[in-house]
Amino acid sequence: MSHLNQTQLTQAREQLAALEQALQAEIKEELRNSDDGNTLNLADSVHDAGEESVADLLRDLNNALINQHLIALKRVNIAYQRLNTGHYGECSDCGEEIQWERLLKQPAASRCVACQSLREKTYDANSQ
Repeated sequence: MSHLNQTQLTQAREQLAALEQALQAEIKEELRNSDDGNTLNLADSVHDAGEESVADLLRDLNNALINQHLIALKRVNIAYQRLNTGHYGECSDCGEEIQWERLLKQPAASRCVACQSLREKTYDANSQ
């Protein structure tokens, strides 16, 4: 059961709603930018492999931004589920409390600082 009081849970829900709305707006903007024809016009007007590479890079960057926003939106939805089941503010790895200060800065956080640090070190070490 969450260690947070009702005021904190309400504040967390409001922060998650604001984050969700911002992410949805960013996704819509990125999709609009990808549909504005600039990338397609650039791709149609390329005359050499270098220009084609730039057009591909722009398309890939736009897709990567959209993907990042979708991942963040998924984290928000998971945080909502944790709120609804009474587990918001509990670390998904160790089960300990996530400090309120962390949740204020990262309302979709699912790990305490110690577990998040360990995860980042593990993935950084594996990627080298």
